[in-house]
Amino acid sequence: MVTVFMPLALSEYTKGSSSVDVRAHSVKTAIEQLEDRFPGFKYRVCDEKGKVRPYVNIFVNSVNVQGKLNTKLKDGDVIHIIRSIAGGT
Repeated sequence: MVTVFMPLALSEYTKGSSSVDVRAHSVKTAIEQLEDRFPGFKYRVCDEKGKVRPYVNIFVNSVNVQGKLNTKLKDGDVIHIIRSIAGGT
């Protein structure tokens, strides 16, 4: 089992859950499983070509995988999906 944590902005697409457990062997399959369970989730993380959006960071066990969806996972791994915050004055 892999636990995926997401920010509040994405939890509205997971029925309010800030974390979801999935059985996945890669970051890509984790996102696909989240999409299967919560239609529309993947669009918030990936673009139309299936690449991680530029303002989304994905961490596996506190290491930024820099959009590499083929990153392998094992039981007990933790994924954090973090959306960048931009702003200015």
